[in-house]
Amino acid sequence: MTISSTEQGQDVLVVVAELLHEIADVPVDNVRPEAHFRDDLDVDSLLMVEFSLALEEKYA
Repeated sequence: MTISSTEQGQDVLVVVAELLHEIADVPVDNVRPEAHFRDDLDVDSLLMVEFSLALEEKYA
C-alpha cells in the first residue's frame, strides 16, 4: 500500500492541529494550511518556539 502526498499532508495537518491545541489552546478546526500562526491562530513567538520543539520531538 502506498500513501499519497495528499494523505501524508493531511496526517501532518492533524499532528500540527493537535499540537497547537495542546500548546496554545488553538481550536483544531481553525488550523488550516492557509492559516497564519500569528494573524489567524494568535500564536506568539514564545508559543511558536514551544510548538517547534514539540514538532521536532514528534518527528525525531
